[in-house]
Amino acid sequence: MWDALIFAAEGYAKAAGRVGVCIATSGLGDTNLVTGLADGMMESIPLVAITGQVPRCMIGTDAFQATPIVEVTHAITKHNYLVLDIKDLPRWVGVDHGQRGRGRGKGGQTGVVIKEAFYLARSGRPGPVLVDVPKDIQQQLAVPDWGSPMSITGTAKRKQARQRLSAMSPSLQHRQMYIGPLQLELAAAGRAPGTGLLLAQPGEMALKADRAGP
Repeated sequence: MWDALIFAAEGYAKAAGRVGVCIATSGLGDTNLVTGLADGMMESIPLVAITGQVPRCMIGTDAFQATPIVEVTHAITKHNYLVLDIKDLPRWVGVDHGQRGRGRGKGGQTGVVIKEAFYLARSGRPGPVLVDVPKDIQQQLAVPDWGSPMSITGTAKRKQARQRLSAMSPSLQHRQMYIGPLQLELAAAGRAPGTGLLLAQPGEMALKADRAGP
């Protein structure tokens, strides 16, 4: 079931041009998301996967359904979080974003984990982000503070670097000599050569073509 849900989230993301969301239980549920997360990473599809986890006191004890999904998905997600405090859900405190995929850092940065997850999923090169929530965290109550500012080191610099690289792309410069303005616009809005990077949604490309006319 969960392996179908992650691909349903992919389909929604492609069709709607928004972040696809999938929720799965621990153990069998989150491991069934792996193929879809890997596909989303390779195809640059914005996804947020929220997974269940055993209580914090049982993590690392080989308990029933205690899959270390953060470690499992380290290489197939843009970023992932292990929530160790109820306050981390609305407000992520003390995260070192230099350590990819780890929610246990002791750096001084703050942000909003859910807000960050959706931002990271759709910014730059889109891709999947995973948020792992232990059972005892799920059963707690908290007053959320959704207004906390995000502080994600390096995101702006990486975006500027990608823009400069795209502007200097020899393949696009070469194509510009042989194809018309509309075709160039559609090519630029599609996938970056050799990267699988989806730069614009198919619906957006179709609207541009429709406005341009025959």
